[in-house]
Amino acid sequence: MGYKLVCLDCQKAFNLESDFVERAKQSEKCPECGQVAIRYLHRFRPPKKSDDKAWEVVRFLYENGFAYHRHITNADRSGYEKYPETMREAREFVERMKFQNPL
Repeated sequence: MGYKLVCLDCQKAFNLESDFVERAKQSEKCPECGQVAIRYLHRFRPPKKSDDKAWEVVRFLYENGFAYHRHITNADRSGYEKYPETMREAREFVERMKFQNPL
């Protein structure tokens, strides 16, 4: 399982080493702008750099503690919640899923 280093300032994601030792050596800073970057699991699919609205959703979710981990949708644990694609969906998602917020 790999990771992505995500820069909300540059609106870019960079693949990281999947080797634990190499990954531990890698910086938590964006390789392009030097700002603090976020480490997301491999399942995060970054929007295109030019898609400002999609990046706004990513930023909103990050600020509310959601880091593209799987979130269970029901009590029997048989399904997973799909991450939102619009701000309206993101606000609803945060409200509905805040009980699973890992932060």
